[in-house]
Amino acid sequence: MNMNKKGIVLLLLGLAIIVLSEIAGSIRLYQMGYYNYKIILTILPVILMIIGIVFIINNKSSVNKNSDSNEETNTEDLSKSNNINKVSRISLMGGLIGALTTNPKTALENEIYRNNQKGWKAIHIKNHSTTNLFIWLLQLIVLLLTFGLFSWGGGYLVLFEKESNC
Repeated sequence: MNMNKKGIVLLLLGLAIIVLSEIAGSIRLYQMGYYNYKIILTILPVILMIIGIVFIINNKSSVNKNSDSNEETNTEDLSKSNNINKVSRISLMGGLIGALTTNPKTALENEIYRNNQKGWKAIHIKNHSTTNLFIWLLQLIVLLLTFGLFSWGGGYLVLFEKESNC
């Protein structure tokens, strides 16, 4: 599922939670603590909808940035090889939404297929996770604020290579 579809799913999920909470409130499904539930059932869908909008915006801007982020660099030792290398990062989602919607194998296959069409071949794949304490704490805070639904996860670094035309 691409980022655009994930964003749309999150938007619809947020709207569905708002509608269902209003229906449940109107038929008095939860009597005690109605206002406490009302606050939670208002904040959660808003967070989901904001994340959905961010996904949609990032997907549209990543199409424009994709060619810039995967810059080609010539290898220094031209006597051994006339190859050009590039590194591509594949990001995955964390939390419950990531567990339900993210398929790492499909993400890798799509990235490799897209680059193979441009003449690149994958020569190395490595797991990428953050070791920065600040980023790790920020991920944990986002995970707690979204009630375990969302956080950005690790991913993969893929090294691509192709022959230069020099």
